[in-house]
Amino acid sequence: MRRACFIKDSETFWILFVLLERCYFSTRTVETDGLGGLLGALSPELWADGLPADKAMLDDWGALPDTGSPAQAAMLHRIGLFIDHYADGFAFSAKAVRRWLADLTPGQYDDARREAAQRRAVWQDRRRK
Repeated sequence: MRRACFIKDSETFWILFVLLERCYFSTRTVETDGLGGLLGALSPELWADGLPADKAMLDDWGALPDTGSPAQAAMLHRIGLFIDHYADGFAFSAKAVRRWLADLTPGQYDDARREAAQRRAVWQDRRRK
């Protein structure tokens, strides 16, 4: 049943994934190293069913307050809530990720949204087959 929520909310999920991926690859610090494990568990691109390895994460993302908009401030708040929940388990600093997110310019955020939309479209095509 939660999978329906995931499909409905896949736009924001992809923005979450792309932003965390960009944070991981652009920082590469001890503070953010654990993001690699989180990204592996979240990635809908790794598995044939197109869902993350840890499907409970979909429930957690879907259970967060829906802002109704992928606007930057709303998304960064929601992502902050999500990473707070997983930081200890994946051994990364939520504070370091929040700092990185806070430094995003509107242009960088829009670029991440475009990438997320492109990757989501490929994902949706793959799921239809």
